[in-house]
Amino acid sequence: MMIDAAVVTGASSGIGRAVAVALGPHAKQLVLIGRDPARLADAAAATHNGAATVLTTDLADPHAVPVLGHHLADLLGGVDVLVHSAGDYASGEVPDTDAATFDHLYAVNVRAPYELTRELLPHLRARHGDVIFMNSTQGLAAYPGVSQYAATKHALTAVADSLRGEVNAAGVRVTTLHLGRTATPMQERIHRRAPPLPGRGPRPAPGRRRRRALGAGPAPPDAGQLRDDLAHPPLTRTRRWDARHSSGRAAGARVVRTPGPRRGADPRERR
Repeated sequence: MMIDAAVVTGASSGIGRAVAVALGPHAKQLVLIGRDPARLADAAAATHNGAATVLTTDLADPHAVPVLGHHLADLLGGVDVLVHSAGDYASGEVPDTDAATFDHLYAVNVRAPYELTRELLPHLRARHGDVIFMNSTQGLAAYPGVSQYAATKHALTAVADSLRGEVNAAGVRVTTLHLGRTATPMQERIHRRAPPLPGRGPRPAPGRRRRRALGAGPAPPDAGQLRDDLAHPPLTRTRRWDARHSSGRAAGARVVRTPGPRRGADPRERR
């Protein structure tokens, strides 16, 4: 099945790049959005889609997002799939954080996807399209040291849940993916900045060697594995939210989450 037009934010790296690559063979028009022109160009080449277009935009700029929405509408003429994968991360206990960082996280993680969806919603309605929010397990439960980040992810969950009830009857599907720890460049940066855990020495980056050493089962999926799962989703890797949360959802709504870190793991190991 071919998709007429798909848009992916955060497409220059990690999960967004993997999603764009997965969509490449299936989209007649594909737009990759990010901040780094070189990495966007590399991602576009990896999609093997000759019609792929790259747009360099800073989603933290509230004035840029409406302009981006109008440009996408003019460029594509309609939108079938909108994937929100752009996001930023910060950690720290409440006394050590500041409002400026909170404002930045809100702008990127909540306001930008909200505003871009709002701008493109008439086109998504016309095409009976899909809106996909790449969220985090921190959007389900907040842990110490990530109050700002988790708050924005909870807010994004609320945006998606409310939107779903508003547009599902019009044929627009809204999906939230609460992703657990995934081996991406962002996760590597988080681990490089994180102080050693007490009594454990330096913290290694997420990967197979660390997980095997802990005897905690298989490695966390990397973005390439996620790309393959999106193209051919195995039922064993995702599950519906429990009935307490899914009751009353409109037909066709799908809210899934992938396994996160084991119980008691350090919260910084989450996406």
